[in-house]
Order: sequence, then structure tokens, then C-alpha cells
Amino acid sequence: MLQQLETEDSRVRLYVNGQNRGMAWTTQSAIQRSSGEYVYRAESDDVCHPRFLESMVRVLDDHPQVGFVYCRALNMDANGNVWGGRNQGRHDFVSPGTDFFRSLILGNFVPGPNIVFSRIAHDRVGGFDVGRFRVACDWHFSLRMCLHSDVGYVAEPLGYHRVHSDNLSGALGRTYDLDLLFHESYELLEDVFGSVPQEHSELQKLRPQAMRRITIHHAAPLFTKALIDGRGGVANRILAGVKRYDPESTRGLAWPTACVKSIIFNLAYSNLYRPLAQALSRRRRHSFGEESTLLDERSVDSRIGA
Repeated sequence: MLQQLETEDSRVRLYVNGQNRGMAWTTQSAIQRSSGEYVYRAESDDVCHPRFLESMVRVLDDHPQVGFVYCRALNMDANGNVWGGRNQGRHDFVSPGTDFFRSLILGNFVPGPNIVFSRIAHDRVGGFDVGRFRVACDWHFSLRMCLHSDVGYVAEPLGYHRVHSDNLSGALGRTYDLDLLFHESYELLEDVFGSVPQEHSELQKLRPQAMRRITIHHAAPLFTKALIDGRGGVANRILAGVKRYDPESTRGLAWPTACVKSIIFNLAYSNLYRPLAQALSRRRRHSFGEESTLLDERSVDSRIGA
């Protein structure tokens, strides 16, 4: 199909890697070969609405100070059923980058495939770091852009993030690649705080809180799961990472408390919350392409319970 598009449309150019080079390297290579004013990463098997690019570009055209704009995302399974997604507000907004940074540094809630960014903002921060961050490269990239430009948001759900067992999102949910993710997250925060401009030095106050959030929400659940699964080596690596990047948590009650809460949550999730969520999800899902759902945001909100 891609070869046919390249033949029929002179704007389309197809490049094939000789081997799997990973998301960051492939994305950066494609950007360097492109020439457009704005960039959209159409990753994997994610989908966007036909109005997606029109809406994103309008924000970038109207607000030259915006480095990237993103929209609300819904989830999609392998069969095209759409549901859920994080609702970050019912109204469009443009936020100063450093204000947005204060939220984004505490966890990546901006889905990479739902972002359109300007080439100027990309070049200003040097693009994606292709050497160090294999899993969290999009979070790293977005945070660095926040330090130098504003951020735009479109409330209409125009992006669909596919989640199933064969893609990266599904794989991270079931393997110890999450061990890699949390180590990358610590290193990513170190790098980002190291690149904060002097005029925004007040952002450095967020470093302990950001590190502690990784410890509580990533390291502790993985540590307890590794112990339960009998993966002592994985558990030791996780604990070593915590002692290196957030040593204060292991000197007091923060680390043991987080581990105990993780055990309780996992038990409650497996036996209570997950079955209930799956039952509700089956009632709320709709098929991708249903015009009455996709073209009317209120309809989407009513069907997913947002």
C-alpha cells in the first residue's frame, strides 16, 4: 500500500530500515528527510480522525509561539472498538510552556501519536534523543519543548491510540520492559532538569516531587510484582535504581509504604476493579467510524461516561 502511495503521489516518499532501529531513531530519521513546516508522527497502528490535521494546524498557525499541540485521545483495541481515554478538559487552550511543564514533569499524559509540532520547536531542542531513551523518548521530547515554547490543546477527541497485545503499549503492560521504562524515567528527569534554562530555575523545585512520583507509581509496583513472581534479579535492579535516584524514600517510610499499597492495590485491582472496569468498558465501547459518535463530541462523552 505504501509503495502504491509513493507511486501515485509525488509528496510521499518511502524509506525502509534495513533492520529494526527503534521508534526514536526511525522517527528522527524521517523528520530529517522531511521538509514540512509542521510534523505529525503517524506511529504503528494508531488512527486519527480526518479532521485531526486541520484542527492541529489551525492552532499552530494562529499561535506561532506554540511549539506543539495535542488533542484528547481515545483508546482503540485490535478490532476497532473505541473507548475511554483521558479527558483533560472540555475546552481548547494555549498554555505557557513552563506552566504546562509543571504538570507534564509529574507523568506523561500527552500521547505521542496525538501531537503535531513545529519544525522550529523540534530544531530548537535538537529533536528526539535517539541514543538514551528507547521507551520514553516522546515524553523527553515534549518536556524539552515545554521549556522553550507554549503548548496547545484541542478538546475534541480526534486521536485513537491503539492498545493490544502485539504493539508496544500492550507489550509494556505484560513484560518486564517496564523495568526499563522506570529506569529511563529516572534518567530522563535527571537530563531534563539538567537542561532547564537559568531564567526558569524555579522549576528545579519540582525535582524531588517528580522523582518520588516515579518511585511510588512505577518502581514500587514493579518491585512488589517482581518479588511475587520470584524475579529476584529484577527486584534488586529496581531497588538499586530507587536508592540511586530517590535515596530519601528508602531511608524513611515512603518506600515500604508504597510497596504495601502496591500489594493491596494489585489484589483489589485483580479481584474487584478490573472485572468491573471490563464490564463497563464492554457497555461503553463503540466501533471506529460511527459518524454519530466521531463527529459529535457530546455523543462521545455520553457514551464513554466522560
